[in-house]
Amino acid sequence: MKQATRKISLLLFALLLFQAVFGAAALAQTAPEEPSAVLSADDSVFSGERIRIELELTGYEDPTIDYIVKKPGRNSYVYLKKDTSLTGINYKVTTEGEFSVKAIVAEADGSKELTTDAVTFTVLEALPEDAATAEVLAAWQEESDWETLDDLPGVSIFVNNAEAAARVIELGILQHLDSYMVFAYSAKEYFYDIGDLLQHTAFLKDGMVYYSIGSVGNMPYSNFTVYPIYDEAGVIVRHLLYGDALDSTMSYRDGKNQLVRVEVDATDFYEELVDFLSVILTKDMTPYERVTAIHNAITTSFRYDTESYDEEKGRYDLESYSAKGLFENGVGVCEGYAELFETLCLMAGVPCTSVTGSFRGQNHMWNMVKLDGVWYHVDVTSDDPVPDQGDKIIDTYFLRSDEFMNESHTWKEGIWPEAPQDYSVVEQETKEPAESEKEEKGDSANGEKNKEETAG
Repeated sequence: MKQATRKISLLLFALLLFQAVFGAAALAQTAPEEPSAVLSADDSVFSGERIRIELELTGYEDPTIDYIVKKPGRNSYVYLKKDTSLTGINYKVTTEGEFSVKAIVAEADGSKELTTDAVTFTVLEALPEDAATAEVLAAWQEESDWETLDDLPGVSIFVNNAEAAARVIELGILQHLDSYMVFAYSAKEYFYDIGDLLQHTAFLKDGMVYYSIGSVGNMPYSNFTVYPIYDEAGVIVRHLLYGDALDSTMSYRDGKNQLVRVEVDATDFYEELVDFLSVILTKDMTPYERVTAIHNAITTSFRYDTESYDEEKGRYDLESYSAKGLFENGVGVCEGYAELFETLCLMAGVPCTSVTGSFRGQNHMWNMVKLDGVWYHVDVTSDDPVPDQGDKIIDTYFLRSDEFMNESHTWKEGIWPEAPQDYSVVEQETKEPAESEKEEKGDSANGEKNKEETAG
């Protein structure tokens, strides 16, 4: 009897020991991570540049973040960016001296609040003397070949189906037209099908394009009017191409046929882009060197948005689709990349347009630039892969031909100009002396959708 009792006791002890050991292990595995947050940034930056501030979080599910900054000569912190979920921001600095930045992090319900240690950096004296100032940019723009719009198809004045109407809208947006009107036969039959066919809606505010139909007496056709409402980058492009003001008022007709006015002021954003170009360009650069510098600056200064995609809405945060959103937040998707690249190229006097299509089967947007009279493809998004490569320069899709791009990209035929060849630096370098020798010998010669993009 004593032996049986002893065996039972030993069995119970073993069972309790097993529960204690493996129960503790299971508890350790399921225990939530302790919340932590660490800020990082470069040690220094030139005045007028943007510094990237990164936040590494653990132990948070749905964080809300406030960034605060203490500027040189100040004793207290002020808000830099409030109520955001971004774990990285770009901060433009113009005052020389030492800055300190902290982040206040909490769950959306207010729990787990903590404040990070400060990260400090120094802002150094401004730009070198050979920087491409606003005056240099204006001179480049004056020299640029703005007639490149002639390389794009014209807008048809008649449409008779949804596909033709969508093409008219896309071509107008591609050429950055103001509101315009064409004639549409039987428009009521396909009016509500047009939106599903739209692909190219770059530079539009919140990605929306507005259009309406109106009867023309007893005529068999209707007035089909398109109202592009451009975002800040779109206003800048129209300023460069058509001389529009940087503070622009646009209008459209709503569902009740009421005129709605929209005001967009791109003045501050334009000045920020001038400052950005002044840092990366010098006044002696050729168009090829300017395009190269802009490509490299975008791919190393910004990163693809891997955080804001909303499964229910089927899209990223709206700011990620715009040039301004990419520039200010430091993250974006292909449309933001393509808009920013086109805007900067045009500001630097290099003809450029945006292309909508697909990359490896996913919706995508990239660019084409015109150098020495020839068009080339440039895909800055695909040259800035995920995960981010930091300062590593990748130029796989830089100044490429149709033939090369066709291996991974698709786009509508008959809209964008042809790119017959890859760009060759060697050919260009040997070509220029030949032209100079020619001169020395005395020879002369007169010479708009919803944001439902799932990848980009």
